[in-house]
Amino acid sequence: MEVPVPGEGSGGFAVGRDHLVITYCGVMKPWHAALCAALLSACSPGLDLYTPPVARDYVASCARDPQALSCRAILPTLNGLNDEVTVVLVNAGPDSSNALLAERLAGKGVRLEDFLTSPEAAAYACANVFLASELRSGRMQTLDGKRHTVECLLSEGQTEMCRIDGTTEGFNVLDHANGPRRGSVYLMTGPLPF
Repeated sequence: MEVPVPGEGSGGFAVGRDHLVITYCGVMKPWHAALCAALLSACSPGLDLYTPPVARDYVASCARDPQALSCRAILPTLNGLNDEVTVVLVNAGPDSSNALLAERLAGKGVRLEDFLTSPEAAAYACANVFLASELRSGRMQTLDGKRHTVECLLSEGQTEMCRIDGTTEGFNVLDHANGPRRGSVYLMTGPLPF
């Protein structure tokens, strides 16, 4: 069975309630649809195909994944701010990131399942957001009022790597995004203490 698509012969797309099918020649064969579905199922919602150049948009895209608890905790705090922000996220998938988060929450008597509805979610957000367009070497303060020592250096591959308090390090993922950048998102080896 072939599915006709508007713009036959010149490429086009069809939009259904729960899907978007893009074709080149105007007709999608069933095996094309199956292949496309298999390829797209390997992508996590939001960030696998596009990196937004704005920190808030990056976190909002990340938060679309129900398993991305860190992004889901930070997003409400970002929505309440008007200034440029720098966000610290763990450079790992949701499972590894949530395992680190669960470790930290266990010491506070909070289960991972209860994190987003607990006061710890706001504390986590405030500990991992700076009111600054990017990290710079020197002393910088997060929203929770804690001051951190930041060291930033260019790596051999000419990527700026930053280390916070000598323990957490990573890079600004928005350095490679297309479009005018606003704010920063640093993918780090772990979250900042909260």
